[in-house]
Amino acid sequence: MLGTALSFVGQIVVTFCYVYILLILLYVISAMLQLPYSIWLSRIQRFLYDVCEPYLRLFRRHLPAVGPLDLSPFVARSCSSPLPTSFSVSLKGEGART
Repeated sequence: MLGTALSFVGQIVVTFCYVYILLILLYVISAMLQLPYSIWLSRIQRFLYDVCEPYLRLFRRHLPAVGPLDLSPFVARSCSSPLPTSFSVSLKGEGART
């Protein structure tokens, strides 16, 4: 029973990590494109800003500026990518012991 609960929580965490990586990717793409003004596009961009910017700001503080390039999304993605894999592997190991 505890193993299935941990497995379920682990799947939620892994899914959250993948969705957050996708949101960062959408945020970067929307920042690069010059889209025509629309109230819905503005709301979507504001949502992406509110969700992604606090995490990216952590990396912007420590990364040096490389001209006009912002490398924080790439570093944030590379730091977030191993999390789902390592978390699911550790939960599989926990399930095997119980």
